[in-house]
Amino acid sequence: KQWYQRRVRAVRHLGGLSIEHINNWHPILMITGMLFCFFNAAVSFRLLPYQKPARKKVHATFHIAASILIIAGLVCQFEYHRRNGYSNLFSTHSMLGMFT
Repeated sequence: KQWYQRRVRAVRHLGGLSIEHINNWHPILMITGMLFCFFNAAVSFRLLPYQKPARKKVHATFHIAASILIIAGLVCQFEYHRRNGYSNLFSTHSMLGMFT
């Protein structure tokens, strides 16, 4: 099976992308923000065939979108921990994520 079919099946098995299963949004928002938006922000500034002011606007737009998505991903994770009574920032993954 294709990788995306396995991911869709995993999300469905974990309860989908509803507000009740807010933890499922965390990896989607973080990956979209960090990989897609930050990458496009870096590449757009150098490779777009427009004048510098237009490239700067595209660059800034991608950075702003990335920041919003990453903050939303963090909020989802903290909200999930609050709802279930878990302490925040207790694992190596969470520590490295905050340093990133």
